[in-house]
Amino acid sequence: MNRANAFLILIILGGCAVVVLAVLAVLPTLVMVGSLIAGGGALLGITATELNNFIEGEEPE
Repeated sequence: MNRANAFLILIILGGCAVVVLAVLAVLPTLVMVGSLIAGGGALLGITATELNNFIEGEEPE
């Protein structure tokens, strides 16, 4: 695992943590923000993985 992947995983987990804390505190705005952070991080991770595979010339699975 390289640094970029580790960073993206931290972003996703951080967003999930924000969602969990917001749900416990019943804060709908924070739930939305946390979901956006986690979702954006996941989307970035997928894009980065695809781009990395393309650059290295690997076939998609």
